[in-house]
Amino acid sequence: MNFKKNFSRSVTVVALVILFFIIFNFNTNKQGASALTKDYKHSVEVFKTPSCGCCYGYVLFLEEEKFKVKQTDMRSLQTIKILSLIHI
Repeated sequence: MNFKKNFSRSVTVVALVILFFIIFNFNTNKQGASALTKDYKHSVEVFKTPSCGCCYGYVLFLEEEKFKVKQTDMRSLQTIKILSLIHI
């Protein structure tokens, strides 16, 4: 009877220790991944008309958020809207 109690406790302790290391390792990897995404710069291309203040404001916002922005000025955005399946 005493052997069963000790064995049961030992198995429980080992299981908890393994669970602890799994959880700790998962959280550590998660923090490492989030650190990588903060430093990574995404590239964005903004198609805009030269006179649009809203588009320029959006470009400024993206640059403040550490995006690498390529601005493409166009006379009309009609072609881009059709190609991107944006309903007009």
